[in-house]
Amino acid sequence: MAVKENEDVILERLLQGSEKQRRSENARAEKEMKKAQKRRQELNSLFAKMYEDRVKGLLDEENYSMLSVKYRTEQQQLDETVKTISAKLEETKEETDDAKRWIDLIQKYSAIDELTAPLLNELIEKIVVHQSWKDGNGKTVRDIEIYYRFVGKID
Repeated sequence: MAVKENEDVILERLLQGSEKQRRSENARAEKEMKKAQKRRQELNSLFAKMYEDRVKGLLDEENYSMLSVKYRTEQQQLDETVKTISAKLEETKEETDDAKRWIDLIQKYSAIDELTAPLLNELIEKIVVHQSWKDGNGKTVRDIEIYYRFVGKID
């Protein structure tokens, strides 16, 4: 029941940061991407206009070549910017979706009486058992890391 009552808090913890900050960063990235896409369209129009001016003899070959190189370089930079931002937004969306899937999965099993193999297989991606070692009191200690499906290791 604790998962149902504190879903937003757990989701924020799983995503390791403020949801408000994440939304703000996504909004900024989307704004930057729209700006780059708009500029890309402007460059396409400028290219068409520049070509028409060249054909009409209003633009000499030297200036045409210089502007072509400049516009192509800017187009490539804008394409790379859009690609990078799109990948980042997709990654953020996948992280959020994975965390939500994990919460849904935990809610499904919120009232379990017994841990079974199928249940563990559905909840846990992997368990890493490290080599044992002796602590300061001579006691044997072994670190164990549990990686959950969709969200990985939770500290």
